[in-house]
Amino acid sequence: MQTHILSIVLFTPLVGALLLLFVPSEKKDAVRWIANIFALAGFLISLPLVPWFWAQRFEPGFKFMEGSTNNWIPSIGAGYVLGIDGISFLLIMLTTLLGWISILSSWTAIENRVKEYYIWFLVLQTGMLGVFMALDFFLFFVFWEAMLVPMYLLIGIWGGPRKLYAAIKFFLYTLFGSVLMLLGILFLYFHHQTVTGVYTFSVTALYETAPKIAFHYAIWLFLAFFLGFAIKVPMFPFHTWLPDAHVEAPTAGSVILAGVLLLAAVLSQRRDGLESALVDDLPLRRGHHLRRLGFADAERHEEAGRLLLGQSPGFLHLGNFCAESPRIERVSAPADQSRHLDRRIVLDRRRAVRTAPHS
Repeated sequence: MQTHILSIVLFTPLVGALLLLFVPSEKKDAVRWIANIFALAGFLISLPLVPWFWAQRFEPGFKFMEGSTNNWIPSIGAGYVLGIDGISFLLIMLTTLLGWISILSSWTAIENRVKEYYIWFLVLQTGMLGVFMALDFFLFFVFWEAMLVPMYLLIGIWGGPRKLYAAIKFFLYTLFGSVLMLLGILFLYFHHQTVTGVYTFSVTALYETAPKIAFHYAIWLFLAFFLGFAIKVPMFPFHTWLPDAHVEAPTAGSVILAGVLLLAAVLSQRRDGLESALVDDLPLRRGHHLRRLGFADAERHEEAGRLLLGQSPGFLHLGNFCAESPRIERVSAPADQSRHLDRRIVLDRRRAVRTAPHS
């Protein structure tokens, strides 16, 4: 069962949504029962991931891999490939739990168009899980859009007094971010073909050729992904859609928006390794920039570069624990001791800068 556990968790809510299509709209209680049963089933089915993942926590690479590259749409190199690492495992468990709680809490809160509400909520659940599992960029983008469209409808139909304004604003912001991200994906796609002669959307394959991107192109590519995810997080000054969306969204939708959707962009920046490859070529990683900011003593500037991008090294480390065993915090080996010392130097310097008196 471990071989297909991710697919089962992924498509359980979608099966519930398809089943609801055949239930008459006037039978609201039946709709509620079916939606809640499938939401609970998705959570219960995901529970075995906890002991199974724990047993594999020191093994390198993604866990519970399914599918193969280019096996879905071979003509363009798209494949159905799933896999999880340390962060995506935690977010999958969070999604199945919050999804069930949100659907359960909607029992008396939603009285109009009940059938449509639960269908879109279950589709939203599938989209969120797919974003955390996909290891193919084409598949990832499909799930990304499948995650945003239901949320737009939940806000626009079942939201508050200014629901249309909030929904349209949410749609325009996220559409702009999605377009930027799509441009970045297509650049990686065609760059990989130029280097290898093979068209593929495989995350791992694109990661292999990403370090060969020219420096000036790498900057634009980084900005495309960064801005796409910054809008989704959202970061200043792209955050103005969030207050309206939270206020006008139905309660369950607001919970999912804050608890899961905003984390999807954070995960996406690290899980495929592309951010690490692209940041290696950014000016922020150059020695003279780091020396100006007090990072010159670190033999490796990996943590320094990410600190300059506003990302927590502890959070990034959490994402790699259980995913790549050489990065687990062990300080027994000399190489690990050196890396641990480098990290401490960076963190100590950051602490000194924060606590230094301002002139």
